[in-house]
Amino acid sequence: MDIIQANIRNLTNLWSSICALHGTYQASRDFDLCFVKEAAWPRRLWFHGMPTITHLEEALRQSPSGMTITTWDAINGSEDQLLQDYGFTLKTEQTGMSLEMEGYIPNETGLALLKVNHESDAKDWASLFQSAFRYQINHELLLKKPLGLDIYIALHEGEPAGTAMLFQDTDKIMGLHSMGIIPAMQRKGLGEKLLLTLLKRAKVAGAEHVTLQASMAGMRLYEKHGFVRQFSMKNYVHSEEER
Repeated sequence: MDIIQANIRNLTNLWSSICALHGTYQASRDFDLCFVKEAAWPRRLWFHGMPTITHLEEALRQSPSGMTITTWDAINGSEDQLLQDYGFTLKTEQTGMSLEMEGYIPNETGLALLKVNHESDAKDWASLFQSAFRYQINHELLLKKPLGLDIYIALHEGEPAGTAMLFQDTDKIMGLHSMGIIPAMQRKGLGEKLLLTLLKRAKVAGAEHVTLQASMAGMRLYEKHGFVRQFSMKNYVHSEEER
């Protein structure tokens, strides 16, 4: 199994599955794009190889405003100059990582997970997510979910502390997404407890690998628990739309 491709595919399958249920998902030979009307997430455009001027111009003609272009060095190579020439700037950069679950022994953490199944839970999750990430996800997208996606609120001593998603798009791969702790609950070791709790869920579900895309701030925690760096992921937005 190509774990790098599996990592990227888990993420793009999450985006495309959400958009297929709630908005627009369009796949082509050279690129895919997906968006939900009047929602900031997921609003993505990605290429299947090194983008050319022709590919980029065609993709932009078919895309609404406010799209984020996501690239991976393992697929797209160096695309910075082309995107900059068309007015895009680098907004965030992450590192793709994975953990092989064979031989992994789950630890008890005492942290509880509440699965989001009702509208009130979805609203709470969206509020916690915005507090943790300073980024908004429409709570309505959490109520009608693709198969294999579980959405959780982390509870510390009964109080909401953070968010997470687990997306098992194949029997072997579990993607960890949107894991964050709200500011009021930080510096208590809850990020590590949440990670370990989620890994236990992945182990019970039979996943052979857990994949994620880490910020610079999160990499030390993930590496501490055996995750390996695999590739660089960059997110670009148009300079005028970022203002």
